[in-house]
Amino acid sequence: MPRPPFSFRIAFACCALTAATASSATVSNERAREILRSADAFWQANASQAGIRAYVPISPLRLRERDEGRVICDAETLSRADAADNAVAHDCAEGPAIVWDKAHLGDLAAHFGEPGVAILLSHEFGHVIANQAGIEGTTSLGDEQYADCLSGVRVAASVRDGLSPFEDPGAIDQAVGLWLFLSDAYGDSPTDKEAHGLGFDRLRAFQEGYDGSVNACSADLNELPPIVERVFVPGIEAARKGNRTFVQASVAAKASLSTFFGRYPKRLHSVAPLVSSRSVGAMRSWHRQIGDAATFTVFAEDTFAASQQAAGRDPADPAAILDRACWVGVWLARAQTSRSGGLHLSPGDLDEALQTYVRLSRGMPPGTLFARTSRLRRGFFEGAGTCQSSG
Repeated sequence: MPRPPFSFRIAFACCALTAATASSATVSNERAREILRSADAFWQANASQAGIRAYVPISPLRLRERDEGRVICDAETLSRADAADNAVAHDCAEGPAIVWDKAHLGDLAAHFGEPGVAILLSHEFGHVIANQAGIEGTTSLGDEQYADCLSGVRVAASVRDGLSPFEDPGAIDQAVGLWLFLSDAYGDSPTDKEAHGLGFDRLRAFQEGYDGSVNACSADLNELPPIVERVFVPGIEAARKGNRTFVQASVAAKASLSTFFGRYPKRLHSVAPLVSSRSVGAMRSWHRQIGDAATFTVFAEDTFAASQQAAGRDPADPAAILDRACWVGVWLARAQTSRSGGLHLSPGDLDEALQTYVRLSRGMPPGTLFARTSRLRRGFFEGAGTCQSSG
């Protein structure tokens, strides 16, 4: 789908901030430096895991907001314009440097709290680590995926150790909204010289680092992990920017789910008719506000929930909620690679699925959103063997 405008992405990509997270909705330059110095200490202790033999700590003087004074890189002054609405890591003869735009960090903090800012800065520090390890890809996307993964490694350690700003169990949920917000536009080419990946790609890389270690982050940046970002296919898909009408999306989702359930008769309790328990008005609203994949995802979630209930399982059970997301991931993978029951995903549909899970997870315990999207990812990439049966 076409990338939603700024205000729309903020409104529907991020989950509601908890009281603890919202209280830190501004980030000073000194706080940004504290976050980066903490990352520096972490990587100094774990440099060998990233293949760094002699780690070079980053000087606090080279951690600067773009209006705080000159930063010299390769004997030249860095342009403040380079960090406009951004945060940028530089590999310099004088030593690594990270420069940011305070207004940009403020925007992120206002919508994703301090955790969102910490994740972004951890990503920039990931570039510092890659540079020190001598790891460099031939594409922007490879470099960015590696830094996204390393940021997951760093954040996982912060969550495990209860470090600020990740003491709140719901803080990690902000990663989902952040990567959706920082995604490329739907239909962008993954080979673009500034490609970073769709939100689904970026969250996948982050979660791989979060769930694993540096070893989960491929150092062979020329051998990219599975990327879902692609351009629109010329013709109908390009003309409609991937959008189907609500009726078209509903019909395609029902047919695809019927075909999918037929593939797993021993693992999924069949349900008929395949319908959503939500009102048509609510479904149409989500379709209009998020995109047609919201319709696919809600139909799938409700169908798998009905399957669990028919098999005697409580769909509200936390384990059932995660298993359901896993099966939705398996189903979406089939729709991504083949026209399953007439349904085929277009660029941006998987980001829309994530945005739908943001909505579906509102009111649930802290950490549920991140856990659900993680199980969705595993089902999508690892298949039905990672999911439990409906009963």
